Amino acid sequence: MKELSNIKESKLDENFIDDITDFVGSTYHNIVDNNPIQKVADYVKGFISQLDTTKKPTSDFNETTTDDDFYREILDRLNAPHTRENMKFLYAWRQAEGGSAKNNPFNTTKKWNGASLYGKNVAGVKNYRTVQDGVDATVKTLNNGYYDCIVNGLKNNIGALKISQSCNTALKTWGTHGSTDLVTQVISKYESGSKPHPKPIQKGYFV
Repeated sequence: MKELSNIKESKLDENFIDDITDFVGSTYHNIVDNNPIQKVADYVKGFISQLDTTKKPTSDFNETTTDDDFYREILDRLNAPHTRENMKFLYAWRQAEGGSAKNNPFNTTKKWNGASLYGKNVAGVKNYRTVQDGVDATVKTLNNGYYDCIVNGLKNNIGALKISQSCNTALKTWGTHGSTDLVTQVISKYESGSKPHPKPIQKGYFV
């Protein structure tokens, strides 16, 4: 670029004006492009635009039921943590099982002192006299060797859907899964936003 100090007003020509224009333009862009405040502002703006506060992560499961004490007691007895995923699995399992057997949300057939037959079911599902009997019978059944996949899945908190999918054989042995993977279907609906609605457990003392 020409030395501005050596150019007199009388010698201003078209080339000089072009030089001035180029100089001003390049200086302006250099200042803007290297402005740290602007760069920080642009970064923050871009970061905020990626946030969507209207959606919850699919893993954010924070539902509760009036029967949580029963489910937590089972987890305690299995030495499994009280996590959202473990509770989600138990909700879905109970929802898939249904039924109104007393103190027996998962319809176990375990023989127990004082237990009676639930309805006229051929499988031999029991009514248990107390909540504690129901928890004990359920845990005893889960620990009989056929359901280690479910027990270990809960202990290691591997996730509700993963327990249901990887323990399909165990759930078939229990009787919940058959031609249809019911627990998996229920959990998939939870993941899609459906609210859990397991049937209330018939709890209390029954003679």
